[in-house]
Amino acid sequence: MKNVRRLCSQLAGGLLALSAVALPAAAAAPASAADDCAEVHVIVVRGTGEPGTYGWIVGDGLVRKIRAQVPGAKATALDYPASIGRDSVPAGITELVSTVRARAAACPDEELVLSGYSQGAQVVNGALGVDLAGTPNGPVPVPAVVPAELSSHIAAIALFGDPLRIVGRSVPEPYASRTVSFCQPKDLVCDPAPDSRFLPHLAYLVNGDLGRAARFVADRV
Repeated sequence: MKNVRRLCSQLAGGLLALSAVALPAAAAAPASAADDCAEVHVIVVRGTGEPGTYGWIVGDGLVRKIRAQVPGAKATALDYPASIGRDSVPAGITELVSTVRARAAACPDEELVLSGYSQGAQVVNGALGVDLAGTPNGPVPVPAVVPAELSSHIAAIALFGDPLRIVGRSVPEPYASRTVSFCQPKDLVCDPAPDSRFLPHLAYLVNGDLGRAARFVADRV
């Protein structure tokens, strides 16, 4: 429990400090099936306190790189608190499941890509039915799960700094073969190494993983 509290405190402090100095960005439209349908639609789930339209550390760059490789791809930032509050993760899971349901109903031929960074990866895992016990503010049980009959709508999943790696869990089949997960060495959120720290958790912006994730997505849509 002390380690979980330490992780929450360091993660929140680091990202909230980053958000205080980042340039303001226009707010992304909330997830909605009212958007025009597309062949590929990326749903991005930000990390705790992460600034930016889709997330300054991961989402903004990832969306640009996916659009460069998948012309016409659209993107939505999930509308959830992305805070250290206990309601943030369950609210994100509920919203993500609702969004997948709505988009599948409104756009049955659309291929969905789910991306989550840090707490966002936790939200994606929970929405796919992964047990979140032992992770920061992870609800047990999760409040909602993407129905099995909608799994075929999800073409690819990209996770960064995933807290579930600390407890040795990952997305189940049929999603495992569609998932790529990046963990920077010594990232305290996803790497259980005793000398892990916060700074590597910010490295996804510059370490090449965004390009690798975009190529993974392009190969699967």
